[in-house]
Amino acid sequence: MDPRLATRLQATPRVALLSAFGVTHQPPSFLGAVPGLQVGGLRGGVQTGLLASAGVELRLPGEIKATITGFRGGFFDLSDALGNRPPGTDAGLAQRAELRGAGSTHGLEIHAHRSLSKRIGKFVSYTLSRSVRHVGRESFDSAFDRRHVLNMAAAVDVGRGWKLGARAVFHSGIPMTVDYDLWDNDGVDGQRPDGNDDRPDTEQDIRRRERQRERIAQVVRRLSLPERLPAFFRLDLRLEKRWILREGRTLSLTVEALNATAGKETLQYECSLLRGCEPETLGPILLPSIGAEATF
Repeated sequence: MDPRLATRLQATPRVALLSAFGVTHQPPSFLGAVPGLQVGGLRGGVQTGLLASAGVELRLPGEIKATITGFRGGFFDLSDALGNRPPGTDAGLAQRAELRGAGSTHGLEIHAHRSLSKRIGKFVSYTLSRSVRHVGRESFDSAFDRRHVLNMAAAVDVGRGWKLGARAVFHSGIPMTVDYDLWDNDGVDGQRPDGNDDRPDTEQDIRRRERQRERIAQVVRRLSLPERLPAFFRLDLRLEKRWILREGRTLSLTVEALNATAGKETLQYECSLLRGCEPETLGPILLPSIGAEATF
C-alpha cells in the first residue's frame, strides 16, 4: 500500500497553502531497469520512503506564479549501490550491491514561472538541499548530494514567426568520490599484467589487488583532495521560425543546441600509484538538432 495525501487551501485570491505526504515502496533498484538484471536481492525486503512537503503558492503581477516549498524525506532498507559510498573512498560497487542502509533528504525549493505560450515566457527554480546516507554507524552525504541546483529558461516571440529560447542549468559538485585504477600500477595501461582480461580472477589476483588497493588508499589519504567535485554549467539554445498557412495550417522549423557552451562534468577522481589522482570528466557532449513540425 502506497497511500498519498495532497491538500491545497486557498487562503486568499492570490495565496494558497500546499501540503503533501506519501509513503512509497519499491524493490531494490539500480540506475535503471534492465530486463533480467537485478542489483541487490529481496532478502532485506523492499525499500520504503516517507515523503512530506509544505509550501505557499503566490500569484504575482505580470501573470507570474511562484511557489516556495520545504520538503523532507526518509528512506529505509535503502539499496543504493552508488549513493552509499563514503566520500573520498574507492567506489567498491560490487561490495555494496547487497548493502542496505537508511537515508534522509531535506531542503527548500523556490520556483517562479510565466507561461511559455506568452510573448515573453520564463521560469526559474532554485533548490537548496542535502541528502544523507546512514550505513551502520557511519553517516555521510550521498554520492549524489548536490547542495545547489539552479534552472532558468526564457522564450521570446520577436515577431514575424520568429521565437528565441534559452535554458541555463547550474549545479554544485557532488562529494569527492575516488576510483582506484589497480592494474595501471604495473605500467600496463589498465590491463592485467598477463594481458588476459577474460580469465576468472585467481586467489593470487585477489590478494594482489587488495594490496594495491591499500597502497593507493594510503597515497590518497596524504593528498589534499577537495571535499567536492567542481560545479557544472550548461546553456541550451533554441531558434524557431513558424509560418501560418491557409485554413489554420502551420509549418515550423527549429534549430537547437544542447550544451552550447560545451561544458564538461567531473564525475570522480581516478587514482593510481603511477599517475596519482586525476579528475575523470564526461564530455563535452554537444548535441545540435534540426526539427520540423506541421499542423493541419
